[in-house]
Amino acid sequence: MSFRELDLNLMPVLDALLTHGSVSRAGEALGMTQPTMSHALRRLRVYFNDPLFVRSGARMVATQKALELAPVVAEMMEGVRARLVPGAGFDPAQSRRVFSLSMTDMAELVFMPRLVPRFRERAPHARLRVLRLMPRELPAALERRDIDLAIGSLPLTADGLYQQQLVRHPLVCIVSRDNPRYGERIAREAYLAAEHVGVMPFGRDEDIFEWALQAQGLKRRFFMMTQGFLTLPMLIEGSDLIATVPEHMARVFGTHAGIRCLPPPVELPALALRQSWHPRFQHDPGNAWLRALFFETFSADRAG
Repeated sequence: MSFRELDLNLMPVLDALLTHGSVSRAGEALGMTQPTMSHALRRLRVYFNDPLFVRSGARMVATQKALELAPVVAEMMEGVRARLVPGAGFDPAQSRRVFSLSMTDMAELVFMPRLVPRFRERAPHARLRVLRLMPRELPAALERRDIDLAIGSLPLTADGLYQQQLVRHPLVCIVSRDNPRYGERIAREAYLAAEHVGVMPFGRDEDIFEWALQAQGLKRRFFMMTQGFLTLPMLIEGSDLIATVPEHMARVFGTHAGIRCLPPPVELPALALRQSWHPRFQHDPGNAWLRALFFETFSADRAG
């Protein structure tokens, strides 16, 4: 069936059924009788060519098709309430919106363990979805609203995207705790002579921080290149390898007993992590709420 054949008046019904998992409770929420709700559900089933909900005991369980529709319907209803209903705005306590984020493994490791508890406390019915997109894909994905925010260290060069810095941390070295070569500091000569584990995310052909050394006429020796940060503690432990990482990530790695952190013996710039969004969502209440939550969660890092 075509989109023109879809009765949009059925969307609140589908939204309520997804929320309550019961025809009677969904009808009560909408002020509709059970026969009217059942008729609407039959029409939805015909249009989508799917049962949408199957009975399991006293509860109706959503099918895979209904689960796929859920974030689309929730976002549509949220948009209608925010834009067409006077004074509706965005109520995080009631919202069932699914927020989509794109971030690197580094950003996810740093941000999400601290953000998720606040998010769940303030928006208990909303959901989060984290994706990995290539930097070149982000501007279009933000414009299409495939994602609400992009979080990361790579600057977006596309014109017209709004950005806000969340945290800025220096770079540090991680080495094996039992490595006898290094004391409290690493000599510059030893740093450049050592074998390093480099990180080249998103298909880059060099380490993410190598440009800073090249600008000083310096070059490191790389034993291994990897596309992510998460395996670094295990690779470094028990070896004479070195990795250079953002300090906030090193703090997370600090829980791994086999490594320790040392200051780099060469000048390296601090790494900034930013949130980026499309201008058309600058005044979207839900998007603005999420941006404010990210900014608030890491206010102590900026003060430090």
